Amino acid sequence: MLVLGVLVLFFISLHAQCPAWSYDETAPNGPARWGELCTPYSNCLSSPDQSPIDLVHTIQTVDGTHHLQHKYNVITDFQFGLIDYAYEGLNFTADNAIYPFGNGPYVLREFHFHSPSEHYMNGVQYPLEVHFVHTDATGKIVVLGVFYEQSSTPIKDAFLSALAQYLPAVTIPGVFINVPALDLQSQMNTDSGFYHYEGTTTIPPCIPGVQFFISRTPIATDSTILNKFAGLNNARPLQPRNNRNVTVYSPSSQTPSTAPQVKWAFGLSAGGVGLGLVFLARYAYSKFGRSKDERDLELSLLTK
Repeated sequence: MLVLGVLVLFFISLHAQCPAWSYDETAPNGPARWGELCTPYSNCLSSPDQSPIDLVHTIQTVDGTHHLQHKYNVITDFQFGLIDYAYEGLNFTADNAIYPFGNGPYVLREFHFHSPSEHYMNGVQYPLEVHFVHTDATGKIVVLGVFYEQSSTPIKDAFLSALAQYLPAVTIPGVFINVPALDLQSQMNTDSGFYHYEGTTTIPPCIPGVQFFISRTPIATDSTILNKFAGLNNARPLQPRNNRNVTVYSPSSQTPSTAPQVKWAFGLSAGGVGLGLVFLARYAYSKFGRSKDERDLELSLLTK
């Protein structure tokens, strides 16, 4: 435990030199200026492979769903709360993982919400997007993204509905509550295919080499549930694609083209290696009193 405590303190202090950042595009610490705030955030400005992007595919292949195998069960006794800009869940005890392209396991570390969605799909922005963040043993990051849209009938998505009941108890940033159980199966909505591309985390320090898998089928849910998660205003503006390949894997494709071999060139920065410890540090640190600047600095250690 002593070694773990030292590592937690290391990750907490990693970006102590950095000022607070925000999503306010008119502010001097807004998204366009993240890379100028401090040296650890410089990748937000210098890397050409930023996220999020508009998902307009450049490569198409058939029968792609088998490339994203998963083992998702009921997650139990995890923490759910509001940290600065997002609702999120972390500290899972169940064994949940995905195996993209036969690699892995990439174990689920946390999930969080963006309202409105960060990614667009063929020019369309959705009211809500959830990111399920996974890492392997070396800290390489895989994010499964799911869009939500308003249904024309009063459909209640089981995942969102279950979490919505806890929102009144987590209105203060840094306060977590225990959730006894939550079924994730409904969120693996990739049977009709998914997009894949390589990008970065969407908050500072914009860690490179993140593999994004975004479901092609938004989950329809009741507007009353969607509205409970609305208003976060925590979406980073769209970034240039810069000639990156965006592959769509679809079982319904009729005229596929040959996809190049997928590159798994992950960035092993200080923010990437040992990312599981960062999640632990995030929760542990949130239990203590912090100033607003401290909370903003600590948030930069977590992928969004």
